[in-house]
Amino acid sequence: MGYQSLLLEDSAGNIYLVGVNDGGLITIFSFGQNPQGIAPTSPVPTFIDHTNGTTYWQIGVNIDGELTTTNVLATEDAIEFWPLQSIPGGVGFNMGVDSFGRLTTQPIGSGGGSGQQNPLNSILGTVLPVNFAYINGIQPNGPFTQVTNIPMTTDPLAKTNGVYISIPSGRYFPGCGHSINEYLIQQLSLDGVTQAKAVTCPMCGYVQQLIVPAANYYDGIFLFPIITG
Repeated sequence: MGYQSLLLEDSAGNIYLVGVNDGGLITIFSFGQNPQGIAPTSPVPTFIDHTNGTTYWQIGVNIDGELTTTNVLATEDAIEFWPLQSIPGGVGFNMGVDSFGRLTTQPIGSGGGSGQQNPLNSILGTVLPVNFAYINGIQPNGPFTQVTNIPMTTDPLAKTNGVYISIPSGRYFPGCGHSINEYLIQQLSLDGVTQAKAVTCPMCGYVQQLIVPAANYYDGIFLFPIITG
């Protein structure tokens, strides 16, 4: 099996290496801005979904270092899976995209091509269910998009050019579109093995970031910011 490095570049010129751990959880490592001798994968791969084979998604990364998928037009160059080798165990996984644009992993050789999904991969950019004590948020446009049924908290006293308007009143702005002063951290173990901390919007449960393993939350030294907005 020929494993391939997948290097992505954000709009600021930062290069990221996409990988996977031994549990099949997708990881991302930043080399920083314009690193010498490191170039992004070209062309950026486009995936055909492994669920129905009817939608096409281009993988990318935003300036917060979060992986994204964008629905694009059909192309003959689209692939179903990208082979990755886990660190540190060297386990082979196929990374793909389902029909909702969610990144998935499947152990190579498991057969079926159905893209068995690590549950932790599937919740990034979505809202946690009601049993996590949130209001039932609705994302009509799918993962990594705004929650439309829970109004944003605003400041009605703001004044611009002599006109009073409502503006977002919080410090952070997660992908759901809400304006919040702090994130709510939830403990997750959706695959029955891997413990993770989910950085969520307290209004709707949107998962802005995952901290894996959960113990990293208490270390005091982080390779990436715990709170991103």
